[in-house]
Amino acid sequence: MKTGSGQWPGAIGQRDFRAAVFEAPSIPSLAGAVVYVLVAGLAARAATVAHRQGRTTGEIRQWRAICAMFAIFAAIRVLNIDHDVQDIVRAAARSDRIYNARSEWQRPVSAALVLVLGVLAYWTVRTISRQRRKPVQRVLVLARFAAIAMATYFAIRLVSLHAIDALIYRGGIFRVNYLIDMGLAGLIGLCSAIYVRQIRRERPR
Repeated sequence: MKTGSGQWPGAIGQRDFRAAVFEAPSIPSLAGAVVYVLVAGLAARAATVAHRQGRTTGEIRQWRAICAMFAIFAAIRVLNIDHDVQDIVRAAARSDRIYNARSEWQRPVSAALVLVLGVLAYWTVRTISRQRRKPVQRVLVLARFAAIAMATYFAIRLVSLHAIDALIYRGGIFRVNYLIDMGLAGLIGLCSAIYVRQIRRERPR
């Protein structure tokens, strides 16, 4: 919403806003987008093979959802949407004089998201341990966990709590952020490849 002077909150004008949105992505952002596109392709392939093999609708929908999620993440990377949202939120907070008190809502939100990841990880380990004789289901559960963890981690970055930012964006090219981001993406890509290999060994339903 514009202020009375006709500018965006925090003295960000329309021209500056458009420039931020259409700013050329950095090399790490482009590299990340390429990885996301590759994972989306692997997930799409898994969904296609699952359909041909007569797998359940739930399995097919899971891979299609993962494909769509990574396609969206790739677009976000290329357009720098996540950074733009953070800048706009900060600017709006400054204009409303609540920026200095941002930790009052950032901390509980970040803590809740981290708790969700912890509970999800615990549930995933227990579920996989119970399905030792069902390799396909184990791969599906692991891929589902990684996808939800990816979305939750994206939300954590949007919240942009200073303590978390200081941790995940430290280390140059070997930032914790890159390791988590690419690690989860790689895990999902690996799961999709293993899934395709496993169901091809089984008879079509």
